[in-house]
Amino acid sequence: MRIEYFAEGATECPLILIYGDSCIEANVLRQAVNNLANGTKISFALHDLPGFETIDQCQVLALAGLEDTGARETDLSNIFEWTLRPESWAHVADMIDPFCASVGETKTAYMRITPIISTLRRCPALHRLVKGHISA
Repeated sequence: MRIEYFAEGATECPLILIYGDSCIEANVLRQAVNNLANGTKISFALHDLPGFETIDQCQVLALAGLEDTGARETDLSNIFEWTLRPESWAHVADMIDPFCASVGETKTAYMRITPIISTLRRCPALHRLVKGHISA
């Protein structure tokens, strides 16, 4: 899966797209998120997960916190912290489930959960979100 940041996206929060059609990588992401939800881990780096790659060095650190502060850019360019309460991480894990089906069983799908998780880089809803800044 790929992790990409769109600087010209949403003004209220960073627009980060996590996309790819690998059910294996979606399962890796779901397990990492479940670890935050159940307290097994307090953080993980999305960009360090097996099979994940960054576009323009976009890095996302997922953190279990006391509040849902969402995704925020750090003082370093293209480096983000995504902080949610464990209960919210459990909700994110549930939202990843459709991406864990084998590719032949699923169609293009996306979920907007702060960072956007999608099977494709280009889909109509995402295109509207970034106002035409995505090319194929």
